[in-house]
Amino acid sequence: GLYLSVTLWNFTGWDSLGSLAGEVKNPNVTYPKGICLALIISIFVYLIPIIACLTIDPNTNNWTDGYIANLASEKATWLAFLIVFGASIGSFGLYSAQISTCSRALWAMAQGSLEERKIFEIVGQNSRWNTPYIAILIHSLIVSILVLSDFSTLIE
Repeated sequence: GLYLSVTLWNFTGWDSLGSLAGEVKNPNVTYPKGICLALIISIFVYLIPIIACLTIDPNTNNWTDGYIANLASEKATWLAFLIVFGASIGSFGLYSAQISTCSRALWAMAQGSLEERKIFEIVGQNSRWNTPYIAILIHSLIVSILVLSDFSTLIE
């Protein structure tokens, strides 16, 4: 159950693709190609390490936080480094995608009806680069508070 929750957590960006469609050239062609390519890459990025770890230790009850990196360090130190580095890059990618999509959603609400404009007026203020920086700051503050929570608490 927990593995499925984590997997679904890591695929949450798919529901926010529409938030960035206005910034993509020819989204009718680009989006389907990008989605197919990203889906294939994501499947392999998940399956390869899991299959490798299952061949070394098929008892998944031993698997805890950081187990794949610990298992890799027993085989080769450089492999453990690559796993941790890859996980860090993946986390940064998830965070960047969330900032991009969530802040644009807040900004779009600020562009809506008169009532929404009053509520979200401050969020929709843009910098000279047309970036909803207030929305990005609000989102970053919320994420910074959530980071203090235990990950298993967030996904359960």
